[in-house]
Amino acid sequence: MNTVSIFQGHTLTPIHQHPVFRNGQDYIWPSVFLLLVFSGIVLARVSLRERLDKIMLSSISLQTTRQIEREDFNPFKPVSLLLSFIFCFLFGFFVYQTNKNFGNVFNDRPPAFQFLAFCFLFLMVFAVKHIFHYLIGLLTGTSTLFNEYTYSNLLINQATGIVLFPFLVATEFSPVNPVYMLIPCLFILGFNLALKWFRGFVFSAVEQHIGFLQIFIYFCAVEILPSLVLVKFIIVNF
Repeated sequence: MNTVSIFQGHTLTPIHQHPVFRNGQDYIWPSVFLLLVFSGIVLARVSLRERLDKIMLSSISLQTTRQIEREDFNPFKPVSLLLSFIFCFLFGFFVYQTNKNFGNVFNDRPPAFQFLAFCFLFLMVFAVKHIFHYLIGLLTGTSTLFNEYTYSNLLINQATGIVLFPFLVATEFSPVNPVYMLIPCLFILGFNLALKWFRGFVFSAVEQHIGFLQIFIYFCAVEILPSLVLVKFIIVNF
């Protein structure tokens, strides 16, 4: 039985005389990852809508941050852990996208490995940093100050992860150049860092009357220097 080809007998004017192959590769894991993140945000929104609203507000309101701290000083509750991990993995995804478009780290490794490596490194830095906070607070008798600073940072990170999510989805699926989506992500993360440092200054200098020299030494030794050393180590060795 003869069949009529659908590519003949129509009025469409062909642009190319030969097949045009699509450049690039399709990765299933980014879709699965972003879908899981979206499911986690929806779960948090449905189960604890009022708390999620407060977390978003706490990123710009110190009063709301302290209200949440008074009501529930437990960062290890399921929803709080979920939002913290969402931020960590979204940050890793942002670094992966930035490296894919600009960098030259792990170029000989599969994309999924790059993403997981960045997430692991960030989680390790995050954990070591909090251990330092605990030890410094214990040794200097300022545990209350560092607990407040740590809890404020957690809330800011949780809110930042939710704000970052749509931009990172756009970097993967939007026809727009991913660079245009990574730029606002960079500004969001820059605001995240500036807000953390400002809160730390308020907690230490304004409220606890700690000297500027001690604050400067802390930020250089714990906040800035380790990050620069880690970046240089990755660039040189990978």
